[in-house]
Amino acid sequence: MANTVADIEKQIAELENQKTALLNQSKIETIDKIKALINEYDLTAKDLGIKPPKKAGSKSKPVYANPHDTTQTWTGRGRQPNWVASYLSLGHTLESALIKE
Repeated sequence: MANTVADIEKQIAELENQKTALLNQSKIETIDKIKALINEYDLTAKDLGIKPPKKAGSKSKPVYANPHDTTQTWTGRGRQPNWVASYLSLGHTLESALIKE
């Protein structure tokens, strides 16, 4: 038997490379055909049922700030940060941590 495991692995790698090249070429050709058809029929994304990407949600402004370290803020949404829980456990209220604008 002339083939060794190394020879077969080399053949497999070469075939994988050929496969990748063929798929890439096929993909390019397919995209070109699709673009030509879109131009020929003057199709829009809406015609194709493609929705535009959603805009990123706006960040909520902080509502509360740590009176001892104003770089620590909280929007009042979601889980309370550790500084809020600690602040409240000391007998303070959230109202006293409100950011005054």
